[in-house]
Amino acid sequence: MPNRTTAALAACAAFLFAVSIQPATARAQDDSIFAGAHASTLGAGFSLGYDISPAFSARAVANYFSFDRKESSAGNQYSVDVQLLSLGLLGDWHPFENGFRVTAGVLYNGNKFTFASRTSEFGAGDTDDYEGNLKAELGFNAVAPYLGIGWTSGRADGGGFSFFADAGAIYQGAPRLSVSGRVDDNGSSCNFSVSESGRPTVRGECGDMAASAALSADLEKEHADLKGQLDNFKFYPVVMLGVTYRF
Repeated sequence: MPNRTTAALAACAAFLFAVSIQPATARAQDDSIFAGAHASTLGAGFSLGYDISPAFSARAVANYFSFDRKESSAGNQYSVDVQLLSLGLLGDWHPFENGFRVTAGVLYNGNKFTFASRTSEFGAGDTDDYEGNLKAELGFNAVAPYLGIGWTSGRADGGGFSFFADAGAIYQGAPRLSVSGRVDDNGSSCNFSVSESGRPTVRGECGDMAASAALSADLEKEHADLKGQLDNFKFYPVVMLGVTYRF
């Protein structure tokens, strides 16, 4: 998997380098700088760009948004805190020297999801009625290649306002899942954690040794089940709508 990410990053870097070395005679003389604001599946954001030539442009983008929601999974009730944060550099190729473009680039991916149980009971593995609480965190690769297509209205008509749309995806890799929490059992309690690799750790008194061993097995199984489902989300879809002003 690292080889795929490395190859994608190399391709993006080569694309951006090719854009940057276009001959000066081919570069746009007027209306070269543009700024925009947008809403997208990566959050609300803004961009700042430069028309290098009629066929190429480059953009720096920033996105941020956070919100809370309630979810349920396998009988567990969660409060979910979603944080969307990304910064990136994109290169646009306009093959027909009009508003249509093919875009490639690289983003810093700070997207993160935190799940906290909303009840005093939770299920894990083969046990549905643990007393206590559970918290899980999802993280992703910090560097995410992007590939997509888009359109800007009136790009060839000069300065002023125009609208744009983008559609594509970032490759963020398989989500990293870590879990922590507490179990209360007949007056005793223990804390637990599960690493991103799926290794459980139980600390404190949690009934007898058999109960602690059963908890560890349940946590390991639950982590493996969730990880198997989350591995399908290696690609994150991006849809972006916004407005641009060319100076």
